[in-house]
Amino acid sequence: MTQKIETLSQQLFDERAAIAMSLQPLRKSIPLNDINILNDGVVDIRGTKIPMSEKAFKNLAKILGVPIEFQGRFGNLFGDEAKKSLIDQMKKAMFRNGLLKVTAIFSKQDRSIIGFAKEDYDFISNSSFFKVASGIISDHNLSIRDFDGNGEGGVTINTFAPAQWDIPGFQDEIFTGGITFSNSFDKGFHVSPYINRLICSNGIIGEAFKEDFSINQFGVHFDTFMRRVDEMGRNNFKPKEFEARVRKAMSTNASIAEMEGMSNLLGHYSGAKGDKLEKWIPLLETKQCFSKHGTNVIHLSSKQKKNAKTGMPVWDLINAVTHFGTHDNGLKIKESNRRILQVEAGSLLAKTFDMENLVVSPY
Repeated sequence: MTQKIETLSQQLFDERAAIAMSLQPLRKSIPLNDINILNDGVVDIRGTKIPMSEKAFKNLAKILGVPIEFQGRFGNLFGDEAKKSLIDQMKKAMFRNGLLKVTAIFSKQDRSIIGFAKEDYDFISNSSFFKVASGIISDHNLSIRDFDGNGEGGVTINTFAPAQWDIPGFQDEIFTGGITFSNSFDKGFHVSPYINRLICSNGIIGEAFKEDFSINQFGVHFDTFMRRVDEMGRNNFKPKEFEARVRKAMSTNASIAEMEGMSNLLGHYSGAKGDKLEKWIPLLETKQCFSKHGTNVIHLSSKQKKNAKTGMPVWDLINAVTHFGTHDNGLKIKESNRRILQVEAGSLLAKTFDMENLVVSPY
């Protein structure tokens, strides 16, 4: 028996859209030599100290040529002063090479800097985003499941179509597809497949599927954008690789690494720990089984954990994450974090599973 998917009323959608448009971030072009990094949370611009988000700091590091992975390790090991020194050196080098200005993205709420971009970077306003998204929703008869503003002026809308499709041979695997629309200063106007499993109304956001795409300006790219949306509609918003990946997920057991990774995500975004997560992902029970078999999971390396087969099918793991991210489970989870969990579940479905390429050996 399938479950009815709750939808957002037009009135509530209009109210949230108005709020999102009012929070559209402000942009300002600033010479690099006017920016002095005090630490990873504050910059001085022409004598004024301005808070900046972690994302803004990483944006600036990337623009200045500091690899993000290295920047994280560098900060952890050597602290803010060394991090500031390194980025200041990169800033001087980029200034000598002709990168004179960057665009600072300011929050309308508190005037903090929530991002940096190169000076010539364009992004689409929320008002234009809603105009286009609303037209697509109307043209394809999509219903709005939920709507989330990320606090930085960005917005995400999950929608689904009336058409249903199944996985032949599996009674309970009935789905309806749609589109996740999002708009943000760093990713632009972004479109991803949005899939609901109707037996439990779990939602998956398929950013890792080929149908995922984005644009930062309309112009010459808009026709291509609309053609790709129409192609999704002609396929009832079913990603081309979806059925094959679901079948593979059903027949492949997760690794300890995959279970642990997803359990850590649930804990990170909900604050729940240990046995409070067992009803979704029985990680403690699995580790106990390994212990009884003579293997202490704690002593396994990250590569060994990827080779440690569990009794939980990947499909069950994916549905545990999507259920956790879609439903009210009595835990406080921000709506933006629910979207992240749905994206992570979609990424897990689309990736090559740790146990996927095991070969049955005669030895």
